[in-house]
Amino acid sequence: MKIVFCLLVLSAIMLSSCSDSGADDEINHKVDALLSQMTLKEKIGQMNQLDGRRVNEALFEAVRKGDIGSILNIEEPELVNEVQKIAMEESRLGIPLLIARDVIHGYKTIFPIPLGQAASFNPSIVEGGARIAAVEASREGIC
Repeated sequence: MKIVFCLLVLSAIMLSSCSDSGADDEINHKVDALLSQMTLKEKIGQMNQLDGRRVNEALFEAVRKGDIGSILNIEEPELVNEVQKIAMEESRLGIPLLIARDVIHGYKTIFPIPLGQAASFNPSIVEGGARIAAVEASREGIC
């Protein structure tokens, strides 16, 4: 079983390294073109991550200016859509935000941290907790 697993992992690594260099070149060109248009302030803004539990006009204005690259923990799907629309349509370069929710050890139901779960040496417990968190989060529009 261990040999089969190792072969699968090695195969996946080898296949992932055999990418289409033409597509990679196109992506690299687009990234370079975008970076060349960005000001230093906008580049720094892309590294700025805010807590979205206090969404207000100041946050919207910071998104418009390109001062924010990602937001954590916005709870309402409507606000996620609104802030993403501002980033895409009202900021100078239209760079989408990375928006995430911290459900690493649960959403409504809280489980031990992943290190604690791993210490149980029981993968089915870990999978069960992750499944419960996924179901709870997806019910509220969090993917």
